[in-house]
Amino acid sequence: MPKLREYVAKYGYVPPSNDPHTEASWNDTFAKAKDVQALDPQTMPNTYLKYYLFPDYVVAHSNPERTRANEVMDHREKNVFSACRAIIAAGKSTAGDSGD
Repeated sequence: MPKLREYVAKYGYVPPSNDPHTEASWNDTFAKAKDVQALDPQTMPNTYLKYYLFPDYVVAHSNPERTRANEVMDHREKNVFSACRAIIAAGKSTAGDSGD
């Protein structure tokens, strides 16, 4: 756990590679985890604590014209429904790379 806490203290939960498929609000949430962890460095923070511990930050970095709900509908929902259509078309689902 010490190495994980050290990583979170520096980078939050932002993955080492910048995944272009990650929505902007998730990158912000992952990065803010380092500030949450700074409040109690012995923990691995829950990302939703940012809403309770840093509400002014959340409001200041929110766009009422482009909410998290819009991101979900445009990205996550599109990907889930696309995967469902592919499963229906194939008549089966696969797990991992094994092709089971």
